[in-house]
Amino acid sequence: MAGKTYAAQLERLGPHRAGVVCLYLGDLGKVDLTVLEEIVAESLVTLPPAGAGRGPAVGPYNNSASHP
Repeated sequence: MAGKTYAAQLERLGPHRAGVVCLYLGDLGKVDLTVLEEIVAESLVTLPPAGAGRGPAVGPYNNSASHP
C-alpha cells in the first residue's frame, strides 16, 4: 500500500493487516466491502500507465519472450 495513506479507510475496513504494498484481509464476513472498493478504486487511479518505467517482463514464467 505504498505511496498513499489509507488510514481513514483502514480504520473502517474491518480485520486486516497492512504491509508495505499488500493488504491482508482477516475474516471476510467482517470486512466492509464498500470501504475495500474505495481503497481499490483510489489505488487504481494512482497506478502509473502499464509498462511505464519498467523493462520488458521476461522470465521463466513469461511465455511471451523467446527463449534460446
